[in-house]
Amino acid sequence: MQLWKKSEQSLKTNSDTSQISIYSGALTKTAVAKSIVHIKASFPTLPSHFYSIFAERIEANGFSDQRLIDSVNYVIDNCPYPQPTIAQFISYDKNVKLYTYTEYTDFVTAHRSGVDDTGGNELMKAVKVSWSDKPMFALVTDIDKYKLETFKK
Repeated sequence: MQLWKKSEQSLKTNSDTSQISIYSGALTKTAVAKSIVHIKASFPTLPSHFYSIFAERIEANGFSDQRLIDSVNYVIDNCPYPQPTIAQFISYDKNVKLYTYTEYTDFVTAHRSGVDDTGGNELMKAVKVSWSDKPMFALVTDIDKYKLETFKK
């Protein structure tokens, strides 16, 4: 899976963490239409103007088909109020924590090794991100689960 470019809002940073969305790809009209059908069936009292704003906001926030599908399913399953807000859909994302080389070496130093307790499996590997020539590091479990592209020199 090719990770999105930084300019496409998939990189989120705060004081000490970097995360990247696991979602990439295009947003199609078919996926939007199917999602709106599911929302209408699940929340029949939403006003008609909700859907045009909804479609505009998911496009503006760089949604892919899969992120939209997962978002709609999540809100349908977890909406705490009789009617959802657009923000509940937009805020849905799954992220992988990324580590810089310095953070990776600090991790290895703190754990006295970069391998698991069995002594054989690496805990982190370098991954490729599209906005940099340098690798970032991610947990091997995340790399395997989300099929992230590993960094090759």
